[in-house]
Amino acid sequence: MLTFGLALLTPLFFAYKYDFKRKRYLTFLSLLFLIPVDLIFKDFDTDAVVMVILSSLFCLGIILWAFYRKKRHVLLDVLGILTFICFLFFNKNLAYIGYTALILSNLVILSQLILEKDRAIQAALLKAKKLELSLLKKHIQPHFLLNTLSSLIAWIEESPKVGIQMIEELANEFSILMNISDRQLILLSEEIQLCRAHLQIMNRRKRIQYRLDYANLDLNREIPPALFLTVIENGITHNQASKGTMLFEISEKQDQANIIYEVKAYSKSKPDFFKKEGTGFKYIVKTN
Repeated sequence: MLTFGLALLTPLFFAYKYDFKRKRYLTFLSLLFLIPVDLIFKDFDTDAVVMVILSSLFCLGIILWAFYRKKRHVLLDVLGILTFICFLFFNKNLAYIGYTALILSNLVILSQLILEKDRAIQAALLKAKKLELSLLKKHIQPHFLLNTLSSLIAWIEESPKVGIQMIEELANEFSILMNISDRQLILLSEEIQLCRAHLQIMNRRKRIQYRLDYANLDLNREIPPALFLTVIENGITHNQASKGTMLFEISEKQDQANIIYEVKAYSKSKPDFFKKEGTGFKYIVKTN
């Protein structure tokens, strides 16, 4: 039974290792050959040898398929399984040497895969931290804080009640930023909340009525954090408010397999807006 189990599971090991899609067919085919062998051959040695030969051929088929598909680390398995089959056919007493070579080759490959996976995890964590710091740095810049604090001082002198409201709004925006800064994806509803919190601050700073509306949005859809906020910030910077108000409108539409978001700013573009270049400008498209 132990030989039967090994003969059945070894091809499956390679099937999972190289992501062979038809594992059920492989299992069925293996059973189709192994069960009759187990019933026909009553001699243990003959039974074991035939099972091992069949299992090796199945393994060879999977490995050659992986080699054809240019799977990673497959060359060591090709050498290992061919060494094992050669020893098995030419000298059964030395077959364990070939089997040892096959095991060693897989131990080497698995150790490499574990090392690569660990490096990938570390790289992903590092990238996530960089994105988190980048997001916080983007919105907590010295000039943003300086301008906001200057406006805050002016409001406290002019209207302490409004100044207190501005402090609460600033704390609310920073709280949202801290909540999403370590996440790769956030809900669209959270992005809308962040944008509106930022517009509240800009209302006080520029004494302009900024408003954000949306139409046909799936608020449960996930997007990268601060995606629309970047567009809106550019809209504020590079557009002029009409009569002290500016409306932003976000909409979405389906284009085959893609989801297209559109952000409109109902305002006047500054004269030199379309002559400038920068990272933020690629998000804004001029429409008539």
